[in-house]
Amino acid sequence: TITLLNSGHILGSSAILIENNKIRFAITGDINTTETNISKPIKPIEDLDFMIIESTYGLEKYQFPKRQDGYSQINNWVKQAIHNNNMPVIITHRLGKTQEIVKELNKNNSGYIALPSETIDSNEVYNLYGKKLKNMLPLEEVRDANCVVLPPSKYNQEMINYISFISGKKADYLHVTGHNLKNCVNLSSHSDYKGLLSFIDASKPKMVYTYHGHSENLAKSIEKELGIKSKVANEINTNTL
Repeated sequence: TITLLNSGHILGSSAILIENNKIRFAITGDINTTETNISKPIKPIEDLDFMIIESTYGLEKYQFPKRQDGYSQINNWVKQAIHNNNMPVIITHRLGKTQEIVKELNKNNSGYIALPSETIDSNEVYNLYGKKLKNMLPLEEVRDANCVVLPPSKYNQEMINYISFISGKKADYLHVTGHNLKNCVNLSSHSDYKGLLSFIDASKPKMVYTYHGHSENLAKSIEKELGIKSKVANEINTNTL
C-alpha cells in the first residue's frame, strides 16, 4: 500500500508511506514541521521500520525564528524601506516562500506587489486552492507597486537597475532564506535542525536514513541526541528494500 501524506513543504508536496504485511517505511521528501500562513506542517509518521528523511538544514547552526517573528521582521523592513522612499525588493524562492510572503504583505495592507509573470502564474495556482493571494502586478508595472518579490534566479545588478529606473526609486533588498546571507530573514519551506530532530523523535522509527544536504551530520545527531540508529542514504542495503 502506498499513501501520500502532507509534507508541509509547498502546495501539493507529499511524504510517501509504503507498507505491506512485512515492512512499513516512509520517504519524507522535503518537509516543513512548522505551520505557515499557507500550509500545515507534516505530522509524525509512527510505527516505521525505517524512515528516509531529507537533511537540507541538518546542521545545528540552522535554527530559524518563530514564524510570526520572521513575518514581523519582513513587515518592519518593508515599512522602513517605504518610509525611506526606497523600493523594497524581497529575494526568495518562487514556490513556497513567495506565496507565504505575498499572503503576509496582503494581510498587512502593504499595497501592490510586483512579481515576474511566471511567479504570478504560480500564485494563481495557489489561489485555485483557496489561498487568496491578491494585489499582484507584473514586474513591468513596478512603478505602481509598493514592493517587489523576486526569485534568486532573477536577482542581479541588471534587474536592480531596471527596478530603480522604472520605479524612480532606489532598490533596497532583503533575502528570505534558511541560509545565513547578508540582509536576510531566516525563513524556509524546509524544516530547521531542531524541527528535523523533533519530527524524528515524535515518529520514533527503528532506523533512519538521511539524504540531501548535511546528511552525515544529521545522521550522527540522530544517534547522539535520540538514540536511534541512523546512516546516510547511500549506505542503504537494497536487500532491505
